Amino acid sequence: MSDISVIYPCYNRLYYTQITLPQVINECRNSKHNIFLYIIDDMSSDGTKEFIESIPINECLNENYQVIRKKVGNSTDQINEVLSISSNVDYIIKVDNDTLIPDGCFDIAIKLIHKYTTYGFLGFGLWPRNHFPFIFDEISLVDSEFIGGIGIFRKSVFDELGPIPKRKKYFGFGKYQKKAKEIGWGIAWINGIRIMDLDESAAFSHINHYKEKGFSRNNIGEINSIFYPINK
Repeated sequence: MSDISVIYPCYNRLYYTQITLPQVINECRNSKHNIFLYIIDDMSSDGTKEFIESIPINECLNENYQVIRKKVGNSTDQINEVLSISSNVDYIIKVDNDTLIPDGCFDIAIKLIHKYTTYGFLGFGLWPRNHFPFIFDEISLVDSEFIGGIGIFRKSVFDELGPIPKRKKYFGFGKYQKKAKEIGWGIAWINGIRIMDLDESAAFSHINHYKEKGFSRNNIGEINSIFYPINK
């Protein structure tokens, strides 16, 4: 068994948290690995705090969780926050509160990153908003330059490189992954695990950045797009 820290950040958007947090809790509970869930509430003011307090997390996870309610910041800050208090773990999994995940995806991702020891970052692929997330019968890895902020990350990469330097644009995690690749760590999408982004604006927010990195949309016209590496 592996030891894993799961990061679930939220800031307002209560309607997403009501859908996705119970799903993430259930995924942690059903895993065969030792999982500790960090729920990071970045001082929400829309009832998120009260909702988190109302659900029986302890009954599901037997105290293997912590609610962090303070101004932490963006995706980079969230990862660094958990890294600072997760010294004895093998991997980090991060799932945003606007993301639907398929049942069983955590253990599949853990199995893959444990098997492919030269990979430091494995990402989950986005699925269009009108399709429910699922897992394909065949799972493989597709090498990439970066995989964004949703997926599973090898803790030893962070031990080697240190905290993620904060940047104003794109939170600095893409550049961090590039640095990891330069020193020999592999980066890949998990081809076969499809997640769904509930935030219909997210796919457009970094569209030029994806194009610059060699990605293209395969379903023009859909707001939430799947990105595939070109010439793969």
